[in-house]
Amino acid sequence: MNCVVYCRVSSDMQVGNNQVSLTLQNQKCTEYAFDKNLRLREVIQEVKSASKGKNKRLEEILKNNKKTHIVIYDVSRFSRNVHNGTILLNIARKNKNTIHFVANNLNTNNDEDIREILIQLRCAEEEGKAIGRRIADSIKERKRQGYCVGAPPFGYSVYKTKGGNKLKVNDTEQNIISLIKRCKAGNILTTELNSLLKEITDEYDMIDEYPVVGVD
Repeated sequence: MNCVVYCRVSSDMQVGNNQVSLTLQNQKCTEYAFDKNLRLREVIQEVKSASKGKNKRLEEILKNNKKTHIVIYDVSRFSRNVHNGTILLNIARKNKNTIHFVANNLNTNNDEDIREILIQLRCAEEEGKAIGRRIADSIKERKRQGYCVGAPPFGYSVYKTKGGNKLKVNDTEQNIISLIKRCKAGNILTTELNSLLKEITDEYDMIDEYPVVGVD
C-alpha cells in the first residue's frame, strides 16, 4: 500500500522547534509508515500557515492520489480551520484516501475517529486564534517599547540593540519625502530641485530650467 508523508510548520521560525519541527514530524511519520507496512512513496514538507484560507498543496496531494495512505503528524498539521479541514476530509473520502494522524492515533477509515478528528480541528482552530492574539499582543508591546518589527517604514533605517532592532532616521529617504511634499505643493525652484536631487544621488537626469515645478 502506497503512502505519502505530509509535514507542515507555519513559519520558518517554527522550524527546529522540537515540538513541531519538520524533522521530528518526518521521523515520526516515516516510523509509523514502516510499522504499518506502508510503502513510502514521497515525503512532502511545507512552511505555510493553515489558520486561514485553503491549503492548496495538501489539497493537490489528496486530489492527485487515489487509494493512498496520507500520513500526518497530528490534526493541527493537517489544518487549523474547521471549514477547510472538512473540505479536505471530503476530498480524501471521495478519492478513497486514508489519512493517518500519528500523534492523535486517529485515521479516517473509522467513523468514530472522524468525529474525534472534527473535534480536534475545532481545538486546533481555537488554539490558532489564541496564538495569533499572543503574537499580535507581542508585536504591539515591542512597538510600544520602540523596537522595529518587520521592515522599517520609508524614511527610516534600523540599528541593532541587545533587545532587537530599533528605528533611526534615514536622511536620504527623509530628503526624498521632503522633496515629494514640496513638489506636490508646487513651491520649489528647479535649480533647488536639481541641487536636492544631487544630494540624494549622482545618478539622475537634470530637470529643465523652469521657474517652479509641481507634482499633479
